[in-house]
Amino acid sequence: MEFPGTKYVQDLARKQIELYRVQPAEVASHFNREQAALDSYRGRQLLELLQNADDACEDFDGEKKLLFRLTKDHLIIANTGNPFTKQGIESLVISDNSPKQLKRTRYIGNKGLGFRSVLSWSQSPIVVSGDFLVTFSAQHARTSVQQLASEIPDLQDLLAEWTAAGRECPASVMRFPHVPTIDDDYAKAALEVIKEGYDTVILLPLIPVLQNVIYDEIKTQLNSISGEVAIFCHHIEQLVLKSDVELKWKLIRDNQNDKQTLIIQDGHTR
Repeated sequence: MEFPGTKYVQDLARKQIELYRVQPAEVASHFNREQAALDSYRGRQLLELLQNADDACEDFDGEKKLLFRLTKDHLIIANTGNPFTKQGIESLVISDNSPKQLKRTRYIGNKGLGFRSVLSWSQSPIVVSGDFLVTFSAQHARTSVQQLASEIPDLQDLLAEWTAAGRECPASVMRFPHVPTIDDDYAKAALEVIKEGYDTVILLPLIPVLQNVIYDEIKTQLNSISGEVAIFCHHIEQLVLKSDVELKWKLIRDNQNDKQTLIIQDGHTR
């Protein structure tokens, strides 16, 4: 299966490398900013993802659905709606560059920072949406920075300083997008969810050494979500939560005279 956006992802990744060649200090700056985003959104990752899914349904004519599916080793977030554009993919790589920032009155989120919050759960998120299959990886980011440092003395000195201070390699995960092989197990799993009728799928393999802790944390956040959460959304019509049980809400929106009446059909267990 081919994705038309592959070359765009590759070009975007190349531009980040070129940036670091010119400004090696940005490596640490971008890493620090990414870590700050993790701390800022900790405890509300699912709400951020819900808001992003709701925004994707702006001006979308089909059924507006959102799915959270949690297994022991990964979390799936799938939604119908407008797929990622080139600008949307770029906003994952470059923070504070979301195309939504120019339409603040129409969208809940607008900075492109919320997605980075999932890095506290997964170091290798995968996104399948429209023309794009793209993944990010902490290991890939570190390898890219270390390879670049072998060519650039200033960056080599920077990494040496971080190592001497007992710090990890300052590689921003989201700054190094790449395209996974089509036989990647998680990529295949994400593509299977697309076949269920969703337009965008985000798959988060849980960090192995923290898998049980992260699973419990996600489960706690899932348990805090109910149909009433839709009051803070503008578009979602169906919300499904799947873990050890399945909960499903239907949301009926009646728009009249610039006012919206929301009828929530109680979630039920299957």
